[in-house]
Amino acid sequence: MSDHETCRVCGCTDEEPCTDANGLPCAWAEPGLCTECATHPEPAVRIFTEGEALQIIRAMRAEGGE
Repeated sequence: MSDHETCRVCGCTDEEPCTDANGLPCAWAEPGLCTECATHPEPAVRIFTEGEALQIIRAMRAEGGE
C-alpha cells in the first residue's frame, strides 16, 4: 500500500500533481481531493479502486445480483 495521497477525482498524486491554468501544481484541499478538483463538481461517473470494486462485486453476489 502506498503512503502517497491520490486524488479521488483526477487521480493525481503527491509525486505527479495536476496543474492549474497557470501551470502551478495542485495541493490537497482535503484527504483524497486536490485543490484543482475541489473547485469543480465531481463527475457523475465514479472511478472505484480495485479494492472498492471487489467489495461491491462481493456484496452484489451475496445478494444474488450476479
